Amino acid sequence: MVEPSLGIDRALYAMLEYAYIEQGKRVILKVPRDIAGINAAVFPLVDKDGLSEVANKITGMLLDENFIIDYNPSGSIGRRYARADEIGIPICITVDYQTLQDGTVTLRDLYSWRQIRTKLRASQPFYAIYLCKKIGFDQMGTAFTLLKET
Repeated sequence: MVEPSLGIDRALYAMLEYAYIEQGKRVILKVPRDIAGINAAVFPLVDKDGLSEVANKITGMLLDENFIIDYNPSGSIGRRYARADEIGIPICITVDYQTLQDGTVTLRDLYSWRQIRTKLRASQPFYAIYLCKKIGFDQMGTAFTLLKET
């Protein structure tokens, strides 16, 4: 039997072997953010009180910029974060009641599980910069507020 040494199979298996991590009882797929199958997830905290409308607006804005977005309004926020970790979504955007008051969202990083609160404006170029690894998660909050409105 001849086994080819070229092809996508080996690269895919190597990437999955490298990216698959178990932390306690949780499974995490830490694929590099520039090759992740889904670029970001948008989660309304609850599916009522106008939160889903704001989350849909953010989702539409990111889809217009050709990002691959997962929109998930069901279940607890912790469960949604766990599902996003399992499929390797690099960043989660959570819309909550504070979003309605001051226009900020919570961004959660897959790689560190850290969260920051940041303004909603100027998100399209910001996510492109983040996903292309030109800035780190620590710089995300300041990058949002420094970018001009588009």
